[in-house]
Amino acid sequence: MTPLILGIVAAGLYGIEKLDRKMEPDPKIKRALLSAGLACGGLIRWILGPEQAAERILLALVMGCLLLGCVTDVLTCQVYNFVWWLGGAAAAVLLWRRLWTAGGAGMWVLAELAAFWAIQLGVFSRLYGKADCYGFCVCAAAAAGLGMNLREMALHTAFAFCLLLPVQCINRNVTKTGKLKKPVPFLPYLTAGFGLILIFVKICGETVVPQL
Repeated sequence: MTPLILGIVAAGLYGIEKLDRKMEPDPKIKRALLSAGLACGGLIRWILGPEQAAERILLALVMGCLLLGCVTDVLTCQVYNFVWWLGGAAAAVLLWRRLWTAGGAGMWVLAELAAFWAIQLGVFSRLYGKADCYGFCVCAAAAAGLGMNLREMALHTAFAFCLLLPVQCINRNVTKTGKLKKPVPFLPYLTAGFGLILIFVKICGETVVPQL
């Protein structure tokens, strides 16, 4: 899965450079990308068995888009819409595959997902950018496709903030009221939080990834 993940990042950066602006990540970011790609590929292999080839490919597409968004967020403080189109499409197919076998429970899955999206776009969009909300929504669709529920989607949000705050406290970028003195790219923390919720679910075993 690692070649697919890194291929998405490389193709996306190449397209952005050709169509929009010069954007060449420095060696430090490239090393971080390689490490993240290897970690995501290993995580997907651990989460999903070899018999779930389609799910592995779809989750790798989502992860690749998240990493691509992380790079552009760090370098330009923005995430291009096509990142969410591709990642959202992969997450939607992953969700559809679960709904296909869920029967009547599928309506409850959609209701929980809709509730999370409404909270993200209606409430949390005031706390951080729209791109971060879209990232959470794509991750939530993928999570629902993997058998997670509203509680675990909310935990993903909590994990992202739990990663953000200590780092920013160490960097002395947090005021006494708990706000950031200077805005920082949030998507890397969101992506790391998604990886953590996948690990949490796998270890706790409370959610069973569907065998299709």
